[in-house]
Amino acid sequence: MSPELELFKKSHIYSKVGTLDALRVDLETLRTLDLHAEKQSSIWAKVGCGGLALAVLAFCGGMFTEFAMATALIICITVGGTFALVGFVMAWLEGKADVDNRRYELVLRVLQLIGKDSRQDAQLSLHLDLRPPNHKHKFQRQGMAGTWKVKHYTDVWLRLQGRLLDGTGYLLTMTDLHQDRGRWQRGSSGKQKYKTKTKCATRAMIQLRVKPQRYPRLATVSPKAGMLVRLPTWAICRKVETHAAGVVLGVQTKSTWGVEYAGQKEKPVRKGDDLVAMMFLSSYQLLHAAKALDGQPGT
Repeated sequence: MSPELELFKKSHIYSKVGTLDALRVDLETLRTLDLHAEKQSSIWAKVGCGGLALAVLAFCGGMFTEFAMATALIICITVGGTFALVGFVMAWLEGKADVDNRRYELVLRVLQLIGKDSRQDAQLSLHLDLRPPNHKHKFQRQGMAGTWKVKHYTDVWLRLQGRLLDGTGYLLTMTDLHQDRGRWQRGSSGKQKYKTKTKCATRAMIQLRVKPQRYPRLATVSPKAGMLVRLPTWAICRKVETHAAGVVLGVQTKSTWGVEYAGQKEKPVRKGDDLVAMMFLSSYQLLHAAKALDGQPGT
């Protein structure tokens, strides 16, 4: 196991500079670790539930049995309670190692995408943060939204940087804007209940760096840049700029997205890898437009 993965097991942050193949191997190992944690957590939770059921049944049975059975029932209650305690504690500990599948699965899809237009020995820089979006180190501020108390978190969980075959440099970043909301609310019975909910939007940004002499009129594309951007219907364009040294494209999701992978119970309707692919294509469309303005063939 690589040193980066050893550090990841402690911090849930993976950071490495390496080739496409090296990053793929590490992320596939990370996937295996995560699936193992999910499986173990599920097994221990079942052990806990079984132990709890045994203890409850033994306790209830003790209310209607003779004294001679008391010792056996006490043993059952003790054993069941022990299994319940150990099972639930172990399920919690294993659950702490369970991370968001869609994040590392998205990176694997993106590596596959850019791998078609990259040298196999090209060096990439990857920083992947798989800590929860509401981790204490991601807290920004607290405020109100109507009657809701809101905690705001900014989670910059992905930075991927490298260079494509034509020499164009790229930087892909993904940031989750997460909110934990809560308020007291009177229910239909008249009792006060504390209600909670979460909101999250993902912001993605691609920055391309090019040689200015290759695209001398790139900056003049900006006025019509927005018309050249194509995105899924569940994402909106927040920023699009062209300048002498490159392109900047920023988008934000309007709905929750996912990534399709083996063993998935339900396939996602909105795919994050589709969004990233369309962002790269739109960015290159801007470069094509700059070539056209200069009377040159497309890239």
